[in-house]
Amino acid sequence: SYYEYLLKQWLQSGRTDAASKELYDRAIADTVARLVKHSSPAGLAYLVELNGERANHKMDELACFVGGMLTLSGDDAQLPLAEEHAHTYWLMFNTTATGLAPEIVHFTPGSDFKPQAPHNLLRPETVETLFYLWRRTHKQIY
Repeated sequence: SYYEYLLKQWLQSGRTDAASKELYDRAIADTVARLVKHSSPAGLAYLVELNGERANHKMDELACFVGGMLTLSGDDAQLPLAEEHAHTYWLMFNTTATGLAPEIVHFTPGSDFKPQAPHNLLRPETVETLFYLWRRTHKQIY
């Protein structure tokens, strides 16, 4: 959420808070370089968690704010990654009998993702991402 707040601080300042924007840009560049991965076989975009240098290939539903944050940035270069993430989030919801995403999924080679914590806390992050993407692109898929 810290990164999201850096972006929102910059936006709320009328895009004049250069320090917040610089911190956000550096954080996103590092996130994309170190944390964004793609599953196999489907190539779904997701974020790993790092424990030191060790990557844990799990993603909490809470991390689904990233697609919205990338969209809200207004950076056209970040939009394709935001859409890739949104597709992953949608699949997290669409592949369960209840239509609710597991709170945590684990990505394993050869099977994309599996529920790790099957409960759902009704978080708004995925809906926020889809809303921002619809407002930005007007694509009916969102």
